[in-house]
Amino acid sequence: FIYLLYRKCRYYLLPFILIYPFLVKNHLWVLLGTAFLGCAFSYEGWLEKIEDFRSRSMKNHLIYLAVCTAVLVLTFQAGAAMLSVDAFYHICGALMASLVLAYFSRVPVLSRGLAFIGKYAGDIFMIHTFIYYYYASDFIYQFHYDLLILTVLLLVSLAVSVLLEGLKTITGYNRMIRWIIQKTDHTGSKTDFVQNDVQSK
Repeated sequence: FIYLLYRKCRYYLLPFILIYPFLVKNHLWVLLGTAFLGCAFSYEGWLEKIEDFRSRSMKNHLIYLAVCTAVLVLTFQAGAAMLSVDAFYHICGALMASLVLAYFSRVPVLSRGLAFIGKYAGDIFMIHTFIYYYYASDFIYQFHYDLLILTVLLLVSLAVSVLLEGLKTITGYNRMIRWIIQKTDHTGSKTDFVQNDVQSK
């Protein structure tokens, strides 16, 4: 739905996406800014364009690293000054995605692992807060160490996401969503819808 909304209203939504996280205080609502920006990057192909720029020359590579470093430092400093990094999640998320594509995706084993996680990334993004904050906080935080906590949270979120996707397929949820999109999105072709439906089976 968010992707379809962006595709139809991209020039109106983009400025809103950039300032939206600074206008709300609720953590869950702030995360919607990251979802919107992720849709923008996907639709516009910005990650691929950044990667194309970076790989052209060593000069471009150094510029890329300098910009990434500067943005990370500035966002974390601003977050520390505001006593909250929530408003910068969308910026840091886009930056981390670009860094992963630039470096980690080149390693075959990591690439396959990232591709598998990426298949369920949307579900992981939407449910991980419920797991560590609402329903399983005692279990998640019993591991004490940050890296271990993040690893366990990722694995639990991934397992739940795989289960949810299986249920969506069994119940026909994915087919229903594609049918709704096909009916509301006049720019898509009926052939594409049928092909995607066949692939899902």
